[in-house]
Amino acid sequence: MKGLTAKEEEIMGFFWEKGPLFVKEMLAFYEEPKPHFNTLSTIVRGLEDKGFLAHKTYGNTYQYYAVVNKEDFSKGTLKKVISKYFNNSYLSAVSSLVKEEDISLEDLKQLIAEVEREERNRNFKMPRIMKNIAITCFVLIAVCVGLQAKKVVKAPYFMATNISQIEF
Repeated sequence: MKGLTAKEEEIMGFFWEKGPLFVKEMLAFYEEPKPHFNTLSTIVRGLEDKGFLAHKTYGNTYQYYAVVNKEDFSKGTLKKVISKYFNNSYLSAVSSLVKEEDISLEDLKQLIAEVEREERNRNFKMPRIMKNIAITCFVLIAVCVGLQAKKVVKAPYFMATNISQIEF
């Protein structure tokens, strides 16, 4: 999936939020000074060329609609960021968030709990990305809490099957 410019992502946001749109309708979403109709039309056609939008013809005008949903775009973007900036290491990505204090211990625990719930669902096949993130978070929680409390982890984190088995 190709990347998007900031303006293209903004326009895709309109389609994800509002559904199918004519270019003329999009002008209402902008404050003054509004972009020119031809400018929006060019960007929308570019998004269609990239495979993000398609259109239905109504006389001599087109109504465009999103072909790529927001969730798929977000997943693809996250994978690209982790690949480009963290050398495909989910551990490095989560570590960076912890170091910058952009993610709390409570957030990490919640993520692990969510992954554990999904794993219990037998009809759900855990994507590899979620397993990697869960394992990374699990390790970081054990290390962070152990260091912050200056206590030794009683049950080795790599032997525990869920977060509740780790004593800090």
